[in-house]
Formats: sequence, structure tokens, C-alpha cells
Amino acid sequence: MLKIKQLQMHALADAETRDFEQRVLAHLRRCSPGKTEARSDEELRALIRDGLALAESYGILSERGVCLYIDLMVRFGEDFDRAPGLRWITQYLSDTSITDPEARILAVFDALHAYSDELDAHRHARRSN
Repeated sequence: MLKIKQLQMHALADAETRDFEQRVLAHLRRCSPGKTEARSDEELRALIRDGLALAESYGILSERGVCLYIDLMVRFGEDFDRAPGLRWITQYLSDTSITDPEARILAVFDALHAYSDELDAHRHARRSN
């Protein structure tokens, strides 16, 4: 039987975390260039690590769920879940009656993007008048 020492397990976990950070970093650069161009790679890696920890605090552990959480941090601010006027997000993400944490972050992701699109449309309509 293969025995992996604790130190080796930590090294594997660290390598997986670095790989995840690199994939999310590339995703953010590709999908949100306007929001990330002024930040260094190290600043974005720190944001990714913070996002990973915050997502985990809500039970969001899947790679997709964490990536959605980090996308929201970049688009709406690093404290999007605690922003005044958006406190419903914390309540929703903490709602364990919805047993799938990824479903919770996906619903928040969709709701915030719909809200943002609505605000953009309203701003555009005001400029046209």
C-alpha cells in the first residue's frame, strides 16, 4: 500500500492550490480585463486566496462555485457580500436550508448580474432622455 507522509500531502495540496490560483488568474485576465488590468498578478493571487477562504466560509467548496464567488468579488467589489444594501447576499449564502452551496452562489451570481444589467439599462435610458 502506498503511504504518503503528511509533508507530502501538504506539498500536493499546495501544488493544487497554486494550479487553481493560476487557472483563476488566467480566467480573470481573460474575462474581466477592465477590472484586472491595474492589478499585479500577486495582487490577484491574494484576492483569489481571500475569495477561496470566504467562499469556504459559506460552504462553497467546488472549483466552479469558488470561481463564481471570485468573479463576483472582481465585478462588484471584494466585500460584495457585505455591502450596504446587499446584505441579503450574506443571508442567502448562509441559508443552509438550500443544501447545495453551489446552487446558492449561482443564484446570487445570476441575481447580481441581472441587477447590474437592469441598472445599466436604466442609466442608458436616462442618458437618452
